[in-house]
Amino acid sequence: MRVMIVEDEPGIRKLLEKIISRNKEFEVVAQCGSFHEAVEKYSLCKPEIVFMDIEIKEDEADETASSRVNGAQCARILSNLNTKLKIIFVTAHSEYMSNAFDIYAYDYIVKPFDTGRIERTLRRILENERTAESSFDNGAGGGETKEFFQEEQGIKKRASSGIADKLMIRGRESTSFIDIDEIVMVERQGGTTKIHTLQGLFTTSMGIGEIEEKLKKPQFMRSHKSFIINMDYVSRIEPYGRWTYIVKFSGKDYDALITTAKYDEIKKIYG
Repeated sequence: MRVMIVEDEPGIRKLLEKIISRNKEFEVVAQCGSFHEAVEKYSLCKPEIVFMDIEIKEDEADETASSRVNGAQCARILSNLNTKLKIIFVTAHSEYMSNAFDIYAYDYIVKPFDTGRIERTLRRILENERTAESSFDNGAGGGETKEFFQEEQGIKKRASSGIADKLMIRGRESTSFIDIDEIVMVERQGGTTKIHTLQGLFTTSMGIGEIEEKLKKPQFMRSHKSFIINMDYVSRIEPYGRWTYIVKFSGKDYDALITTAKYDEIKKIYG
């Protein structure tokens, strides 16, 4: 797994690289010490994991105290580019933990840290990845058809659909009409909203909030700031980070994120 370190203290960067590089499953592909460099290098290297200091320079060349910015701002930009990016805050400032919670950071490690604390975080990432891959290999993946979903989930096909059961999606070159009951998941990534359905993938510039307003059926849940899920197609929910879970769908190789609060809601409904 590719790792990027965002830390403006060279000694801490070197220490983190040394600890991470002991694990053959991880590769440090980029190191940077400022806000702007982090965004630039992320776009080039596309890491899956980012170790982020909570206070970093806005620009590498500026040494003034006023140039330091909240790393959560940088993390928020990166997480908007990739909603499944694992961001691990490494900081001496425990008071910023609420900011980390707001953007669903994978972990929050307070300096001075020890090797064992970093190792435990890396092991948890690997365990979660292996669990997800094993579940997919053992039957969660594949190109199952619409009929599979209807039989597996006990969903009965409607004899007819009225206009109220359609969602109109405006694309760049055309407008599509999607059966609402066939929407599996909606995902906001970068400046695009992706709508995963039984019939395929649709993309639109419409905001996820705008789509949420149109999905008024009880099976739909805004599970995360970047995801809407259809509970009719959910097969299981697994731990992902300290404050986040990952949602798996029957027969699909994509997944969604769900916050602890939303997961607690689901447990009350289905428990």
